Amino acid sequence: MTDKSVINTFRRTENKYSLSIEQKEQFVMLAGDHIIEDFYFQYTVHNIYMDTADNAMIIHCLEKPEYKEKIRMRTYGAPEEHKPVFLEIKKKYHGITAKRRVALSLAEADEFIISGVLKGTGQIVSELNAAISLYHPVPKVFAAYDRLSYAGTIDSDLRITFDTNLRYRTECLNLNLSRHDRNMFSDEIVLMEIKAADRCPLWLTEVMRELKIRPSSFSKYGTIYQKDLKDKLSTHRHYRQEPSPAYAYSTERSVLHV
Repeated sequence: MTDKSVINTFRRTENKYSLSIEQKEQFVMLAGDHIIEDFYFQYTVHNIYMDTADNAMIIHCLEKPEYKEKIRMRTYGAPEEHKPVFLEIKKKYHGITAKRRVALSLAEADEFIISGVLKGTGQIVSELNAAISLYHPVPKVFAAYDRLSYAGTIDSDLRITFDTNLRYRTECLNLNLSRHDRNMFSDEIVLMEIKAADRCPLWLTEVMRELKIRPSSFSKYGTIYQKDLKDKLSTHRHYRQEPSPAYAYSTERSVLHV
């Protein structure tokens, strides 16, 4: 298991918003000197979301419970031998998000995908293994998006990210982009996320109010799951004519089968 000297535990509030391109540009302009481009400013996030065989985790999340959790594998940029692959569990309770993750090599990540066994020692590995034993997660969805990341200049714990070009697939689940990836949205939508260890600063609240930006419960995995389910239902539904009973007068009744 690789040691990359990265932060592997997070505990913070994370609020999401759906913006137009124009709102995003206005936001950055009004934020002014309160934010600065993060050290890692522009990159593409590659994810594999994992779930139970019957999608129990995402179905539970979509019910908007007080407590929910997700398991995913992630790289920042295209996966390469020298880059870490993060396996993480993300938990949310009463609006507070806690994330625990371990850094794997690409070979270790591939081995985990195949075997479902996470090797290693330490507290975080133990927590992940407990979740793995409970859910027996398998890869379900690949999702990637292009991200711009800003940091607060005065509020050092503040991070603001803008995600665009969300694409996904539900087959051939590896961390690479593919020509088979499908776009999530037909229009230009920017997904903004504000991450802070404490409450949002006053200047940020004022900018949000001026631009009439409201919170959204948008979930990338949840939205993809719902869209894919809808597409599959649309593709596979068909009508079958039920035979008329011999004793009845002639009639036909179409029944929808999914």
